[in-house]
Amino acid sequence: MKNPVSLLFSCALLIAIPQLSLAQMDELKNTTPEQRAQMQTIIQKAREKHQAAQ
Repeated sequence: MKNPVSLLFSCALLIAIPQLSLAQMDELKNTTPEQRAQMQTIIQKAREKHQAAQ
């Protein structure tokens, strides 16, 4: 079994991430398509960097 602290931290992230995403979606609602495309590019690069680190 994994370390209980790691398990607790993972559960906390699973709960927090969707809430953070919804807050970001509200912020993006009033942006231009170009601004949204820039944000998508930043998010995609972060995902790729994270996947490469694994």
